[in-house]
Amino acid sequence: MTFAARTSLPDREIPASGLATLNGLLAVVVPCPEVQADSLIFTQIMVAGGTPGLVWVSAISPGVSFTVVSVALNTSVISWMIL
Repeated sequence: MTFAARTSLPDREIPASGLATLNGLLAVVVPCPEVQADSLIFTQIMVAGGTPGLVWVSAISPGVSFTVVSVALNTSVISWMIL
């Protein structure tokens, strides 16, 4: 495997992390004052619920929150971590 370039992580002391529960219908806004416009936000399903599927970040409000969406009927509990 060959990598063309190396990416460095933003200078942040400790990544912010937490849990959020998807509601199966609407986007979920996750309050997080640590989030920045260039933040890398990683998600993972911790407890599957409803119809689990893809989870992605649809919007970031720097210094305020980020928004997570998923497939219909997904009521899973997800963990998230910001770098």
